[in-house]
Amino acid sequence: MTDLDLSDNKVTDVCLESAFTSCSLKKLSLRYCDQVTDSGLVNLAAQPESFKRSIEELDLSFCSRITDFGLSKLLPELKRLRVLNLKGCRKVTSKTLETVKSYCPKLRYLDSYIILSDKPNLLDTLPLLKFI
Repeated sequence: MTDLDLSDNKVTDVCLESAFTSCSLKKLSLRYCDQVTDSGLVNLAAQPESFKRSIEELDLSFCSRITDFGLSKLLPELKRLRVLNLKGCRKVTSKTLETVKSYCPKLRYLDSYIILSDKPNLLDTLPLLKFI
């Protein structure tokens, strides 16, 4: 299995604790999983290296309880991340852009409601980024 879509389910932080111990997913969607918090993102960051090295697409859109803190723990672990969807994550601010710039050099697609006053700098830092 390379794609897992858990969108609009009752996924909790506890579900993300050990769910991926033997997975090599490329795409994970937690879209509209509004019970997922920063603790869930920290749980994902603690998954085995095989999981963290394989994730290329992560959809956290409309996960209304995640913040910059959780993303600052998770994003540095996802070395191959190319697609990140944060649309509708109201508690995520431009601080996350600093994490993205520092730790997501392969990112090609970023969808968010963050006001991108730093857009030129973001494009300079992430040359593969094609969509903001």
